[in-house]
Amino acid sequence: MRLARDHAQEMWPYFESAVKNIVDKFNHARSIDGLGFSFSDLGVGDFKLPFHNIFMRNGKRLSLIFGPLKKFARVSVKAAEYDDEIDRGEKKHDFSGRRLIGIDYVLDWLRCTIATEDPYNLFLFFLLLQNTSDVFQIQRVKNKFFNSELPPHIQTNVLMNVLLLYPKDENAFKASCLRGEFDAEWARKPIVSVEIQLTLSDFFIIKELEHDFYNVLRSTEPESFLLSNPLFVDDMMRPKVPWVLRKNPLDDTEIDAPKESAERAASKVKAKMDGAKELDAAINGDDPK
Repeated sequence: MRLARDHAQEMWPYFESAVKNIVDKFNHARSIDGLGFSFSDLGVGDFKLPFHNIFMRNGKRLSLIFGPLKKFARVSVKAAEYDDEIDRGEKKHDFSGRRLIGIDYVLDWLRCTIATEDPYNLFLFFLLLQNTSDVFQIQRVKNKFFNSELPPHIQTNVLMNVLLLYPKDENAFKASCLRGEFDAEWARKPIVSVEIQLTLSDFFIIKELEHDFYNVLRSTEPESFLLSNPLFVDDMMRPKVPWVLRKNPLDDTEIDAPKESAERAASKVKAKMDGAKELDAAINGDDPK
């Protein structure tokens, strides 16, 4: 597992630069034709429409958000689940003569999200990704938007596992952020699998807002978890603004959190507690003092 994580960490700069390059190409294209592929050759000529730039956010058609490197704790759980599926015969146990274990099925060490206001942009980006074959190779696509077997709140994205390919030549290698010297024998061969999620901007915001609640539900002791990870206040008892609203990753903007001194926040809490005591005393006929 540590070897897999170290490899993913080594690939991170290349992954970041490769995805940024393709997103920049999309955002800077003056027209659909600037994306560099033929709709008719792909058999989708009937779906060629112009860009709708009224849906841009901060001058961009697409927003790019990178997730952190997958943590050991979460990977351990997923790897154990995949081990069980291998034992039950639900997943393959070998590939080209090599025995597979659960960690081999963890494909999202490196991940990012592409968000947009316009659903048509997701379709166009998928075509662009599909036709950037010297850098990316699509492994698997889960289109949750149209999977009627899923509950509505899950039908919010397209999940793709994508192979990141070794640079095609020395010039591409120099621009890739990979270390070492270019090895021609590896040109355009897969070197790491990554996850790219396509979603709409509103769905992204809602999902991030739900994430804290999901962590509570997933914990084995929700009460203890809430005590150490309060949802609505920080450790100084100040109102807590969710990070996705405070620092909006879709617009690259940051909003100042509510400024309130710890003393004032504490006095508010004390006042509420005193009020509760007085109410309790009045109900029970006791002297609140």
